Amino acid sequence: MEEDFDWESETQSRKLQLFTDRHKFTRLFAEYINEDPPRSTILYLHGDGGNGKSLLLKFLRENCCKSLHPDVWSQLKAKPDAEVAQEIQRVSDWDRGLKPVPAVLHDFEPLPGGDKRYQHPFDGLLILRRNLANAAQELGYGLKFPFYDYACVWYLCKKGKSVQEIRQLFPLSEIAGLIAPLIDVATENPVGSFGKAVLDIFAKNLDEKFTLYLQQLGLDEPEIEKIRKLDLDRELIESLPHWFARDLNAAMAESNKQEKVIKSLPSWLAQDLKALDEKPRRVVLFFDTHEAFWGHQRDVPEDTFFYMDEWLRRLLKGLKQELGIVVVVAGREPPRWVEATKFKISPEDLHTDKVGHLSKADGRVYLQKSGISDTALAEALIDYASVAPDDAHPFYLGLCADLVLAAAKRGIQLSTSDFLNVPTDKSKELRNRLLRYVDEDIRDAVHALSACRAFDRDLYLKLGESLRFSATSASFRILTRFSFVWRDVQGRESWYRIHDLIHRLDYQEDNPITRKAHQVLEQHYRDRGDVAEAIYHAACQKWKQGVEEWLKVFNNAKDARDIRLCQILLEIRKELCKLRKKKPS
Repeated sequence: MEEDFDWESETQSRKLQLFTDRHKFTRLFAEYINEDPPRSTILYLHGDGGNGKSLLLKFLRENCCKSLHPDVWSQLKAKPDAEVAQEIQRVSDWDRGLKPVPAVLHDFEPLPGGDKRYQHPFDGLLILRRNLANAAQELGYGLKFPFYDYACVWYLCKKGKSVQEIRQLFPLSEIAGLIAPLIDVATENPVGSFGKAVLDIFAKNLDEKFTLYLQQLGLDEPEIEKIRKLDLDRELIESLPHWFARDLNAAMAESNKQEKVIKSLPSWLAQDLKALDEKPRRVVLFFDTHEAFWGHQRDVPEDTFFYMDEWLRRLLKGLKQELGIVVVVAGREPPRWVEATKFKISPEDLHTDKVGHLSKADGRVYLQKSGISDTALAEALIDYASVAPDDAHPFYLGLCADLVLAAAKRGIQLSTSDFLNVPTDKSKELRNRLLRYVDEDIRDAVHALSACRAFDRDLYLKLGESLRFSATSASFRILTRFSFVWRDVQGRESWYRIHDLIHRLDYQEDNPITRKAHQVLEQHYRDRGDVAEAIYHAACQKWKQGVEEWLKVFNNAKDARDIRLCQILLEIRKELCKLRKKKPS
């Protein structure tokens, strides 16, 4: 029946089928999965909203979490990026030596209704633990989190949760073996110490592996006892990432030890023992939408800012990537973790990479996969969605393709001329995507600054005073950290510009704040005697008068052999023509 159809799942499936390019990231991720020894850095991918970061994580999770036989990887990694990406997708379970890798995708984006449980230091980590254990079990691996589980059970019991409520929070397969006895210990008074009772439960359920666990964790009975004495809402909650990391480190250390033993055996015996290996070579933790921790709350004290994602930093600091734990985080801006006073993550522990736009060639491939075969129309779509030559915005290109395909379903065949003007609702959808996490003052500032060819702090403060939005040096620092604020292309220190698509859309729709900003900026540059910039803003308001003034000033500059002014005027003409080409008639 139609109401039972999972439209969201179907949409995501189609997006993955249309996934284009990103060969560089596929290779990079494959190196994290297959290089020996494992890489010890966190992979952090950043880029504008709509650039495809979330889709990239989903693609990597569904198609690339594969640990290859060392000989196969040695041959493959010598090939070009595109061939590596294609081969990684092609290999399947029956290929020699392939071992699937358990992976979990944890998205910090609030759920419908504003539910932020994935960001919560208790709920979010417990969801991560459950999903990772389930992902491992589906592939035939056993990942246990005994000490983290005990800390969680103790917390929940002391918070008055019932036995049934606690059971529902853990994987069903683990209830009878480990979780139920822990609940019993936490709710009753065992004979002897609590620490001994807990260790006895672990010894029973982990069998011969328990001694190795204790060796890896460095735990003893008194340390287990300490958990009971921690303050529930502060000390215990803050310690949970520590216990999670220690448990996962211990599990992967055991896996590494087994791998080394197997490699030392004759090949015929190693193959038999590999089937008995219960631990993976790698596990992958994907974290998406890192910026959601702050939402609109960027203008907060530094201590508050860094506290919001502190549990995540605690977790990442505790994990030992060199044991085969792969961490991939995606966010709009590069992380500021090096600035944190507590649980600082240094640049040496990070590999940051920017997820950019699509080249024109990749845009053509995407549109072909989408079902748009008209070459002229495809070129028009790519041209419209481009922020620069050979630089198409993925999300906007997808919106353009959706328009063409939706029209075709209604029996309407769009042409290049039909597509010069994209409906306003699609433009708003893109702009809302780019400005999702900004408050009203920042939003007004963005619309004002989109009138500028480039701006610095002084110009920002002037527009704030003239247009009456809140503008301070502190808010300027916050603004320039957003991904849609770019460094000035001319390389001037402390100069910036607004994302070209916002710049274009505000001009197209004659945004009232942008229009007023052009008025202010024209007068500002005339007062300074900067006639070229004044002409730019005049033309953005009244095209004919602006062009007439441009011609007059350019001819005078040419006669006076003022080469510098001529060059600036030619640059301005190029920008104006680009805007005019996109301007609705």
